[in-house]
Amino acid sequence: MADYTKSHKLCCTCSCWGGPRKLTNNGRWVNVKSITDKGKCQMPRTSTTNMNMGAANTCKKWDKWGPLT
Repeated sequence: MADYTKSHKLCCTCSCWGGPRKLTNNGRWVNVKSITDKGKCQMPRTSTTNMNMGAANTCKKWDKWGPLT
């Protein structure tokens, strides 16, 4: 398991990532089972749109996942 905050600008903390994740620590952390978990990128008009991206991947268009405080 891995935990990340909003300061970690990774796919798993991005609003456009469609992989499995949950909030922990009163919404301050995102928890993923593994950094290799994958989810579809829903960021419009990028080279990664609809690609399966790993939880620890990054991109320049990162947008904080809304429920993350």
